[in-house]
Amino acid sequence: ELGRSARNSANIKNRQPLLKMLISVDTLPEYYGNIIKEELNVKEVELGAEMSEYVNFDIKPNLPVLGKTYGKYIPKIKAEIAKINPLDLANKVKSGEGYVIMLDEDLELELNSENVLITMDGKEGYSFAGKGTIGVVLETTITEELRKEGILREVLSKVQTTRKDSGFEVMDNINIYVSGDEDVLSVIKANEEQIKNDTLALKVNYKENENAQEVSINGQKISMFIEKA
Repeated sequence: ELGRSARNSANIKNRQPLLKMLISVDTLPEYYGNIIKEELNVKEVELGAEMSEYVNFDIKPNLPVLGKTYGKYIPKIKAEIAKINPLDLANKVKSGEGYVIMLDEDLELELNSENVLITMDGKEGYSFAGKGTIGVVLETTITEELRKEGILREVLSKVQTTRKDSGFEVMDNINIYVSGDEDVLSVIKANEEQIKNDTLALKVNYKENENAQEVSINGQKISMFIEKA
């Protein structure tokens, strides 16, 4: 859920592979890490990550709320907030649990969603999402290798969708015709054997077909036609 939220915040579709997902907790079994990799299309999962390395936390007292009663303690409140793990404080405040700090020997204050202002954003190249005691970060830098893999996955999806829309049986062999954007075609050529294997294609033809339809592959246009072999 959090990984998908982080992807949506960065506007990166799930078929685009990403290098790494970092998770604040370190108690997930390896089995779940493998599920996360497959479901969220990431190459690595790192547990026990320190969120402050990847997230900008801005946590400060809500002055209009605290000013009247705790005006003279505002510097102390800011100093106490600075001592607390920002993810821990943010999660407790957002969950409604609150966080108690001492302003004097006999004066305490519970920090909560009314008297504390919190914003959390991933640093450059990262997207953050958090809930309860868990924070996750996706590394959003897309290398050339990842970009090409994203194109390949999009092409495979378009072929499989076209197969289904054409009413082909699951085990029908097909021939594929593609033309258009050279960048996309270069990825198809480099991965032709995988495409043929995954889609049961006998041949990929790099030429126009009069029945072809224009499809968008990550914003790049190609013409594609699929026929039963």
